[in-house]
Formats: sequence, structure tokens, C-alpha cells
Amino acid sequence: DETYDEIARPYDLRVLEAMADAEFNIMHVCKSNNMLDHLTDYPVHAFNWAASEPGNMDIKNFREKYPNKAVLGGISRASLNLPSPAKALSEARETWRDTEGRFWLVGPDCSVPPTAPAANIRAVVDLFRFGVQG
Repeated sequence: DETYDEIARPYDLRVLEAMADAEFNIMHVCKSNNMLDHLTDYPVHAFNWAASEPGNMDIKNFREKYPNKAVLGGISRASLNLPSPAKALSEARETWRDTEGRFWLVGPDCSVPPTAPAANIRAVVDLFRFGVQG
């Protein structure tokens, strides 16, 4: 943490300061064993990370620890890339329950894989368009 604070934090904050007037910005913290806990004081509107990666905080714990910080995520890249949308829908429902739908934007843990079947993405969109069940 000390090394990060010395080497990276000043530059991170300089970039974020330059974007202070942005209507919406997202802090993406990449990879497993990330430093999300150490970055939650950054001036951003939402945090995004691979919550299911080893060593990373899950969304439910993040919500309990930081109840007023917004989260973008809850669906793994791997589940979006499966032949069926069932796993992605299950993850979306679970995250909706964990967050009670508050301060949460449904999305992937990193990015949508270009090989993800369009039907999987449509199924997640429809889940929230027509109301989450179960």
C-alpha cells in the first residue's frame, strides 16, 4: 500500500482531478488480489472489479462495508460467454438480492467479451426490463 501511495496514487488523483466535471466516471480495478479496499476514497461515481476473482472482495461485502458507494458489475465475463444465459442470469439475480438493487448498475466484472452470444446479453437486459424474478 505504501509503495502504491508513493508511486501511483498521485498520478491517479491527477487524472481524476482533470475529470472532476465528468457526469459519470467509473474506477475499474483489474485482476485478482486487487487493491479495491485501498482505493475506495477515490473521487469516482462507481467502482467496477472482478468480484469473483480470487482474493477480491465480493459485492455483498463491498456493499456492507461501503453502503453508499455505487457498484458496476455482478456478472462474470465467463458466464456471459457461455452458450446459455442461465449462469449470467443467476449471477445478476444474486447481485440484485445482495445489493437490494441500490447503488448498483448491472454489468460485467470487466468487459463484455466480444465472443459473448448476443442472446446472453439480451437475456440480462430483459431480466431488468421486465422485472427481476427470484
